[in-house]
Amino acid sequence: MLIFKYAYFYKSILKYAGTRLEVHFYVVWIFIILNTGGGGIMRTKITLACTECKQRNYNTTKEKKTHPDRMEIRKYCRFCRTHTLHKETK
Repeated sequence: MLIFKYAYFYKSILKYAGTRLEVHFYVVWIFIILNTGGGGIMRTKITLACTECKQRNYNTTKEKKTHPDRMEIRKYCRFCRTHTLHKETK
C-alpha cells in the first residue's frame, strides 16, 4: 500500500471535493494513521523469552526493516535472578 503524504491528501480532497473519490481518500488516510500510529513506520510487537528458564519476561516492539531477523538481548530475568540472554519468540 502506498503511504501518501498529508499534503497530497489535502490537495486531492480539495481537487475532487464532493465526489466518491473524496470519501476514498479519507478512508485510506484513516487506515494509514490507524495502522502506523500516525508516525509512518509500522512497528511489530514481540515477546522476549529467557534462554535459561524459557520464561517470557518482556514485551517490546521492533522495526522489521532495521531488524529483519530475530532479536537477542541480554536482560535481567527475575526467575533466574541474573542477567541472561533473551531471544525473540513468536
